[in-house]
Amino acid sequence: MESTFKAGDKVEHRSFGAGQVVYGPFKRMGRPDFYLMEQASNGEHRTVEPDALTKAAKFKVGDVAKGRLTGRTLKILAGPYSGRRVDAGEWYVVEYPEGHQGTENVRGLLVPEPAPEVSSSIADESLKVGDKARVLKDDPIICTGAYVGKVGTVLKVGGCARKPLEYRLDFGDGDVWWVESVERVDDADTYTYNGVTYDLSAKYKDTDGDIWKFERIGYEVRGTYTSRSVEEYDETLAGVVRSYGPLTRA
Repeated sequence: MESTFKAGDKVEHRSFGAGQVVYGPFKRMGRPDFYLMEQASNGEHRTVEPDALTKAAKFKVGDVAKGRLTGRTLKILAGPYSGRRVDAGEWYVVEYPEGHQGTENVRGLLVPEPAPEVSSSIADESLKVGDKARVLKDDPIICTGAYVGKVGTVLKVGGCARKPLEYRLDFGDGDVWWVESVERVDDADTYTYNGVTYDLSAKYKDTDGDIWKFERIGYEVRGTYTSRSVEEYDETLAGVVRSYGPLTRA
């Protein structure tokens, strides 16, 4: 469907760049809906067809936009600002999905999209900055599954431009990530197996004298007796107890 424009509309022409509609629509050669456009670069006027025009994106702080080429969702933080060239359009400061900031030209942005409402089933209002939380669902697009089961410190609740990401967590060693859903964990993160409750912040000695440390990896609790970090293919706590138990707190 062809767009309808009016005098004063800021537009982008696919060949002539940024401009403004100064008159129209009008008939030309028996065909309706032509427009007279003034080019921003030199002030010249062009007679143009509507299917060659798009309305110039207009944003305000807080709007959500989408990258024209990348399709990524961006949050408008500041702007608009003018560049050195009048035909280059306006510039905005944006926040990218990863959390860092940069600048984008209006030509590279699609018109604002309404931000989805946050369902009460997604955001846990009882969580606050500083709480410890375990990831139930992480980023559905980037590094999916890499953070499920990990425990981090809540840095921010809500405010991410990419939905349904709601929680920004710090997992230590500079590893910070937005995730979709979490559950609160107490300072003493525990796991119960065969009626025995294990404190996952502690270390345990097996019958051979080896010292084990345990961590939630996904939905399993796994451990290692080496100095490296616990990994996804390490033995489960249940397996350690069956093979080398009983375990005693070291």
